Amino acid sequence: MGYVVTLLSIICIYTILTAAMDLILGYAGLFSFVHAALCGIGSYAAAALMVKLGWGLVPAFGVALVATAVVAWATAGITVRLDGHYFILGTFCVANVVESVMENWTDVTNGTNGLYGIPVTRLFGWTIASGIPFLLFCAALTAIVLAVKWLLVSAPYGITLQTIREDEIVAWVLGNNVRRVRATVFIIGAAMTALAGVLLAC
Repeated sequence: MGYVVTLLSIICIYTILTAAMDLILGYAGLFSFVHAALCGIGSYAAAALMVKLGWGLVPAFGVALVATAVVAWATAGITVRLDGHYFILGTFCVANVVESVMENWTDVTNGTNGLYGIPVTRLFGWTIASGIPFLLFCAALTAIVLAVKWLLVSAPYGITLQTIREDEIVAWVLGNNVRRVRATVFIIGAAMTALAGVLLAC
């Protein structure tokens, strides 16, 4: 039973990661190599705050989300101006920089050994560290992420993303700020990815 619950929890987490990637790659057509790095930022940020500063899940989650969004904003500010292979190479470079920082900033990340001793996850007094409570928590967050994604892609914003994916020039002609839309969807996807990272750290 414990194995099945753990497996279902992991499925929920990876569903969030897949939804974020689908938004960035499937709808916007942005082939990004920085996806895993953004997940790592969310995971390490939350874990470091909980282990080293004794923060609770909610504030640690909020800071992890903001930290990941800031990195995504900086990445998007550079890479959305690039097209095709150049965009891919740009995100690949950022991913390598993030990996290098995580491995060498030992005071925060503990290097290649990773962080250990993460406290038992509590939410408003309820223990959700493992088992059924953690599965329900993951399932609830997965449902929220999928609902947000559905609302985005069902709205005119989703049509704009698909237009940019199919023909960027047409999107410009129709009056869309392609770079801004790309940056926005990249940051939204990064926030979703950070959420999965935090769950992996719990």
